[in-house]
Amino acid sequence: MIAMAMGIHALRHGHIDMAVVGGASCSKWYALVLFSQAKSISGTGSRPFDANADGLISSDGYAAVVLKTLPKALQDGDRVQAVIRGIGVSSDGRGKSLWAPRKEGQILAVDRAYGRGIDPAWLQYIECHATSTQVGDSTELSALTQGLRDRLPRDRKLPIGSVKANIGHTLESAGIAGFVKTVLCMQHDMIPGQINFQTPNPDVPWNDIPFYVPTSPQPWPNPIEGRPRRAAVNAFGIGGLNVHVVIDDRIVEATRTQAVVSGDLTSSAPIVKETPDDLAVAIVGAAAVLPGALTLSAFWDLLVSGKDPKVNVPSGRWSEEIYYDPTPTGNTRTHNRRGGYITDFVYDWKKHKVPPKQIANANPLQFMLLDAADQAIRDAGYDVKRFDRQRASVIVGSVYGGDFACEMQMGLRIPEFQKHIRDELRSRGVPESQVEKVAAAYQDLLLKHMPGSFTASTLASRLTKAFDMMGGAFSIDSNDVSSLAAIGAAIGMLQDRAADMVLCAAGQRSMDINVYEGFRLRNVLASGDPKPSFSEEADGIVPGEGAGVLILKRLSDARRDGDRIRAVIRGVGVALNVDEYGVAYRDAVQRALQQAGASAGAITLVESASGGSRFAEETEATALGEVLQDSNRVVPAVVGSVVSQIGHTLGVSGMASVLKATVELEHGQVPPTPGMSRPISPARKT
Repeated sequence: MIAMAMGIHALRHGHIDMAVVGGASCSKWYALVLFSQAKSISGTGSRPFDANADGLISSDGYAAVVLKTLPKALQDGDRVQAVIRGIGVSSDGRGKSLWAPRKEGQILAVDRAYGRGIDPAWLQYIECHATSTQVGDSTELSALTQGLRDRLPRDRKLPIGSVKANIGHTLESAGIAGFVKTVLCMQHDMIPGQINFQTPNPDVPWNDIPFYVPTSPQPWPNPIEGRPRRAAVNAFGIGGLNVHVVIDDRIVEATRTQAVVSGDLTSSAPIVKETPDDLAVAIVGAAAVLPGALTLSAFWDLLVSGKDPKVNVPSGRWSEEIYYDPTPTGNTRTHNRRGGYITDFVYDWKKHKVPPKQIANANPLQFMLLDAADQAIRDAGYDVKRFDRQRASVIVGSVYGGDFACEMQMGLRIPEFQKHIRDELRSRGVPESQVEKVAAAYQDLLLKHMPGSFTASTLASRLTKAFDMMGGAFSIDSNDVSSLAAIGAAIGMLQDRAADMVLCAAGQRSMDINVYEGFRLRNVLASGDPKPSFSEEADGIVPGEGAGVLILKRLSDARRDGDRIRAVIRGVGVALNVDEYGVAYRDAVQRALQQAGASAGAITLVESASGGSRFAEETEATALGEVLQDSNRVVPAVVGSVVSQIGHTLGVSGMASVLKATVELEHGQVPPTPGMSRPISPARKT
């Protein structure tokens, strides 16, 4: 449902004409193990709202909806299957733990979904998140009661339900599953009976709340004349990430006028006349934890010095004795052991009161992000200055998985590995007593290095809890452009006034042997120390790791609040063309220029997160030369890249480029690219 909110932001501001919003979930065995260890999975069935509810049932699920603004859909003659009237996004902020839901955050999501012209008194049904856990279900109903009781008719109770009783918890697609169910219910004039509901949850005061659970199918009540059928859908995520959506089944005259006038099918925020400053976004705080630079000022010093912070693989990461081969002939080998490793980062657990045992068992990337976020907030002055934490959001860009996920997979597969070890030893005639000793020793050895904690959303929710931010949070994976996708999503939230401040972060810790092997198989792994990007000598890249954070606000708000403005983001361009990379690149640059209202000749610096391919670099340089060609250009545009210096940081690479460009603009200086002597000819022309 977060994807739906992001699609709505883009539609409202005319960045796109149509959005395909979906969710996909494949129920994985290791997720079942982890849910079981967290005591949140049921061995008997899914029973939302029931006294015997004892956990979720994990399920597969794939669903999608197509969205347009209501005026555009009417103009195009589309069949309108339902109308989204409001959407509220929130996060729980500081609470007891990552796993414990907080009704305060859920109430905020409900409040934000109902605004001008969106009356909760018109509601006729609510599709709950209801995962079939005693605490989760009762917390959700308490939040709905507190958020809606005084705004609903006193003479009736609203029916509620949860599709998870029928299909289980489809995890990433759970919200869209509930949304689709609700639309189908309205279309078929029917509210299904809730299955597996026999004894009401005793923790819920059923007689004192404005809701009930129907146990048999009932006709959808006819709305008052002139009103549509109206329903709401809840969707929550681990770590206290909340969405509440309001849906109408059709257009009625009152809402048609409102929608056409505002061009707005979703937002409850007041419509304001936008100025260029309303669309521009200020960077008011920034931080970096990168190879050779654990602060933003150290990053600038590194750039100016031209030093190479990359090192051979440190002990404790992967074994070069096993995997390093200067002339590899098979898989699981690498001819390069250099990388942009962060070797001197130590997290101060006292700063955010994280128990040392939890640090030892959690993804180290969480604490790199925590440290960078703390630096950025201090850089912005908001460690001292007050700000509305209920209107502050968190977005994290990262390629999911990484070293932590690989290590966790190893730990989860111990029983499988032990079986293979036992079978092999027995086949060789090893005595049974020795077989069990070896299997047990293998487990002990492996568990010394294996962590626990597993969802990508915890990267964002950890930050919301540490800094008590309740404006919504999520993590986003768009491969190597994840950090720029996060920045684009943050700008959408700010422009749509869904948040007043966004802590936009990027983090990556993916330096295991599988990353090196992947680079090698794609022919982008450098033969030795990487040569400068866009140079004739360049023959590839090596991986790097790190974290970066920006504190973003609307430019007009930053000026009003007296913030120090490090840089201003005027435009973001997005494009996709799987067949023609050059076309996609040109389209993205042109769209960014158009959104910024900037001429090509005004661009004097381009920072690239080069992916190591000669073809891609030549295509990028050629496209830049074409797009930035301007008869009014006074000086050539400088093209730079930090990739050869710190390594390619995957999901952080775009953030590293933004941070580099920010400090270059601040200092009015572009440090020379270390080792550059012969740029490739397309870059020379730029």
